Amino acid sequence: MTRGSIVDVLRLTPMQEGMLFHALYDVDGPDVYMVQQVFDVAGPLDVERLRGAVQALVVRHPNLGVSFSQVSDGQPVQVVPAEVCVPWSVVDLGGLGEDAARVELERLGRREYGRRFDPASGPLLRLMVVRLGRERHCLLLTSHHLLLDGWSTPIVARELFALYAGAVLGRVTPFREFLGWLGRQDVRAARGRGGGSLRGWTGRRGWWGWRRRGCRGCRGGWWWRRRRGCRVGWGCGRGSWG
Repeated sequence: MTRGSIVDVLRLTPMQEGMLFHALYDVDGPDVYMVQQVFDVAGPLDVERLRGAVQALVVRHPNLGVSFSQVSDGQPVQVVPAEVCVPWSVVDLGGLGEDAARVELERLGRREYGRRFDPASGPLLRLMVVRLGRERHCLLLTSHHLLLDGWSTPIVARELFALYAGAVLGRVTPFREFLGWLGRQDVRAARGRGGGSLRGWTGRRGWWGWRRRGCRGCRGGWWWRRRRGCRVGWGCGRGSWG
């Protein structure tokens, strides 16, 4: 990637740093941070229009197109390119019987899920459209957890279909602003609060016992974050790797 093709270089959140370490540490086995969303679509589907919506989504959220690199001192960074082309494929299973098509769809899903991303070569997401019939399609959106968490994935899905429908969406808070806010936080105080929340935890209850005592966003569910203008990217849980 040349200097002219880069529009921004961003720091990583602590959670991203931890995930990037694991993604680079073991490159031979399966990547446990692969994520796949499957959408069943009933009714007519304009494939080219959907592809345009995917590209518009990445333009709207440039951090979805990043690749990950290191600067001279070894600090990991995420590089925002000037242009992003989301990998895209279309498979037609309309000529198969229902049972055979379902088996092949499962095979395609496993194959896509098993194809690792190279963090140094973004974007770390791709989409496959599988045609099952004239008005029956399945969308496989495969991404890396470095890009999306459980809070932001529903936002991406909602905005993708809104853009497909021709909706005009409001202004997005740049991910850089969130990173700036994160950098201004008192790490020592956050560790104190985190230690207080975990005090007395022996590990025997399972992680869900700790999650009940987590932040308000976790207790409220993903809609709590959405109603408060959550941006796409890493937010809740950012202190866990600290």
